[in-house]
Amino acid sequence: FDSEFQLFESEEAARTAIMEEVIIAAVIIPDDYPQTGALELLQPSDSSPFSGVEFIGTSDLRPFLVAHLLQDVESSLRTRAVDPVAELSRVTVGDPSDTANPLEDIGGFVVSYAFGILLAVTVFSSSGYLLRGVAVEKESRIVEILISSVSAQELLAGKVIGLGAVGLLQMIVWFGSAFALTTAAGAILSISGGQLLGGLASIGTVALAFVYYLLGFALYAVSMAAAGALGTNQQESQQMAGVFSFIAVIPFMLSGFIFANPESIVMRVLSYFPFTAPTMMLMRLPLMDVPVIDIVVSIASLLVTIPVVLWVGAKIFRLGLLMYGQKPSLSRIWQTLREA
Repeated sequence: FDSEFQLFESEEAARTAIMEEVIIAAVIIPDDYPQTGALELLQPSDSSPFSGVEFIGTSDLRPFLVAHLLQDVESSLRTRAVDPVAELSRVTVGDPSDTANPLEDIGGFVVSYAFGILLAVTVFSSSGYLLRGVAVEKESRIVEILISSVSAQELLAGKVIGLGAVGLLQMIVWFGSAFALTTAAGAILSISGGQLLGGLASIGTVALAFVYYLLGFALYAVSMAAAGALGTNQQESQQMAGVFSFIAVIPFMLSGFIFANPESIVMRVLSYFPFTAPTMMLMRLPLMDVPVIDIVVSIASLLVTIPVVLWVGAKIFRLGLLMYGQKPSLSRIWQTLREA
């Protein structure tokens, strides 16, 4: 044993050794221990209330007790009782050609984070341009000329579509670069780039990723633009739009739970909620065969929410743009929506 155990003649002797800091703890083993399994741990009064659990879990106490309980048993059996599994060998059963691609072991992690981070980076960088543009147009009063020519809904939709196209182009460039790199790596490993990428993500996963990217961008951009228009300057606009940034990254905060159990109720509910659905589904897709109902409901919730947010956002967008130098109150926003 790594730990050193010392036998004391009495409990009093053990208490004295603890008080004199000769030992850090003592375990009292009563006569009926084999029947009850009950022990008593003596520790200094300034010890943490959780240190007993830590002591039992990290010390050699358990194997020490097992070894003494089985002292009349053959040595090899006693050793096996203390350490039941010394070595575990993995043997596959079935057709050797069905052996899983080793890339699939890390593929879920790589693809889920890659798609999720790609969405976050392109959405929030493009949305940042949108917020800055809105703030500049509002401060320079240019927007008043624009509003006189087109409706607020058309102006907002045009900004989102334009920046969405830029974000999509950015995404295509990144994917093209990734394919070129995997093709080069595949040439070294005698594997085609398509096979190498295929080990990480299926065509269906990639197609759905594009769908969630487009829907997610539309929802986040419209929401952030509408919220940003309420600010009197660029800093206030970024603070108001930051709420949606926080909501969108919630799945990243739960990534450990997602990898452990992507089918849990919490993960499925977040997949249905429009503002977390894009990033949550992007992280779940490579990890499991997501139920069709989850995909349908999440996409449907986004398709229903985006027009509603666009309509509400356009009203708030127009109100915020035309109120130069002042921030609309909640009552004023509510009145505008009711009149609309």
